Amino acid sequence: GSGPDHEALETSLRYMILAQGVILAPLLVWAEPLTRIFLGTDYLSSVDTLRALAPFALLTAVSPLLAGAANYLGAAARRIPIAVGALAVNAAIDLALLDRIGIIAGAIGTDVAYTLYVAAHLRLCQELAGLRLRPLVAPLLVSLAAAGGMALVLLLFGTGEIAIPLFVVGGALGVAAYAGILVLTGQVTREELAALARRLRRRRGATAPRG
Repeated sequence: GSGPDHEALETSLRYMILAQGVILAPLLVWAEPLTRIFLGTDYLSSVDTLRALAPFALLTAVSPLLAGAANYLGAAARRIPIAVGALAVNAAIDLALLDRIGIIAGAIGTDVAYTLYVAAHLRLCQELAGLRLRPLVAPLLVSLAAAGGMALVLLLFGTGEIAIPLFVVGGALGVAAYAGILVLTGQVTREELAALARRLRRRRGATAPRG
């Protein structure tokens, strides 16, 4: 009855940005180890393409939230030109670059088109829900800085063939470094971490088998 809750949307976007940044460092630094372990050596030629898709991977967290908010606010029809435009940009980049640089053109096209898609939805939510962009700048910058710290940790374990035990240890330390930077910068508070831990405990309790 009081209109769109832009603060709730901003808070959700903030959490999404802070959480999704954790995937950047592995995609950029450990693209080859990830490919070796999860896809096999036959797919090593896709390493550069995986790295090129890092921006797209970062945006996939906030895009569904923005699209859902726009739908809820009655703007589903206004999203159609955005989707068509993004598709056209993607296709144009593919056609222009595919013969020159190969499959990486598809990754570049996807990155550019999806960035425009998300930017258009941000603008739509600004108009419909009063979404403010300034409160999202600091979380984005800190998320990128935390990804940089995580990348330094991952680099210590190498960027080529990594034994699975070292892969697990390096990944855990990298995530710890990422989370530590979020806490040290104040983007994630101890109270928020405690609240998250309580929710996880309640969820485990709710899903535990009853004897």
